[in-house]
Amino acid sequence: MISKKADGNRRRKWTPAEDLELQRYFAFGCYTSAEIAEKLGRKKSAIDARKHKLGLTRTKVSAKNPSDVAQILKFRLAGWTQKEIGKVFGVTHAYISEILRKNGFIHFRKRYPKKKRYKNTWTEVELAILRKYLLQGYTTVEIQRRLLHRSLHAISQKRAKMTRYWVPKAEREKKQQQQRRWVNRTRLYIRSD
Repeated sequence: MISKKADGNRRRKWTPAEDLELQRYFAFGCYTSAEIAEKLGRKKSAIDARKHKLGLTRTKVSAKNPSDVAQILKFRLAGWTQKEIGKVFGVTHAYISEILRKNGFIHFRKRYPKKKRYKNTWTEVELAILRKYLLQGYTTVEIQRRLLHRSLHAISQKRAKMTRYWVPKAEREKKQQQQRRWVNRTRLYIRSD
């Protein structure tokens, strides 16, 4: 029976004879989907869809087959990567990882110990000196000249943390002066009636 699509193209229904022919070509294992499509007079996408519907998927390795899992483990213990094992079996490295995970083998990844990071922490004396300089209105460069063992970046970071919720007196006065200037400028433009 022929079914008609909306665009007018005709789509042939698969016959049992064509299914048998497809299964026979698939069993040989030497034909690609494009070659089978040429022999059967169909498109490659139609061949792939029919193969999937008939269950003709070529999986060279299975998570349920103990011999396959044993072979993968043998390769893995010999130091092969999952990508190399995947090339042998004709599957992706993600599929090999999934097989190992499903069978409970998850500890094959090489683990590197985390290096402990030693930070040069600020002492109470340094913090007191920094606080004093900030209150006096020193710039970061001036502070760095007095604290020679601290980098400019370290001082600016610590300054940002310390002054997040308070502003040194010099900066506060500078900001107030700028606001006063702005108010004085705007008063020139306001007409008083």
